[in-house]
Amino acid sequence: MNKVAQYYRELVASLSERLRNGERDIDALVEQARQRVMQTGELTRTEVEEVTRAVRRDLEEFALSYEESLDEETDSVF
Repeated sequence: MNKVAQYYRELVASLSERLRNGERDIDALVEQARQRVMQTGELTRTEVEEVTRAVRRDLEEFALSYEESLDEETDSVF
């Protein structure tokens, strides 16, 4: 697995855990994660931005999917 994919998986796991623990400021969480990756020096600036964009995109897609699933439950007659 390349470094970009490895960092992506680590960031998603870390952010998911923090969200489960009640943190809700996605922008702050993603920014903190971006800074941590930058500090390692293992990825180029472009790679860090690529990972950050992918994590943000996937978190936003998950949030939309989650909201839609909640809406479906409230629309039911059962």
